[in-house]
Amino acid sequence: MNSEDKELLNLAAKAAGHSLLWADDGSMCWLQKVWEGQYNTDDSWNPFANDGDALRLTVALIMHINTNPLQAEVMYRIGEGCPRTEWVPVSCGVDKYAATRRAIVRAAAEIGRNVL
Repeated sequence: MNSEDKELLNLAAKAAGHSLLWADDGSMCWLQKVWEGQYNTDDSWNPFANDGDALRLTVALIMHINTNPLQAEVMYRIGEGCPRTEWVPVSCGVDKYAATRRAIVRAAAEIGRNVL
């Protein structure tokens, strides 16, 4: 996993109120504070690759997904009261599922960048 993807995962976890515990070689990570109060170190967390992790992130952050044959896009909101709405588009290429997961992580990372 490259450093940009690691940064996106850290920010996405932050947006959802979690921090990550990384393997010594940086190849995988686990949530330190977990979904629904359950913690299992046997299960790594990677919404780039795992549909369930990406869906839980989407639901936790109240994001909306739109897909078409050319791209996946995720809508997210930042701010209280009158939040601004942004879309993160990702070209589908050959794998529309991977593109959708990447859009989810990128949108969550943008929320994480704005969390104090």
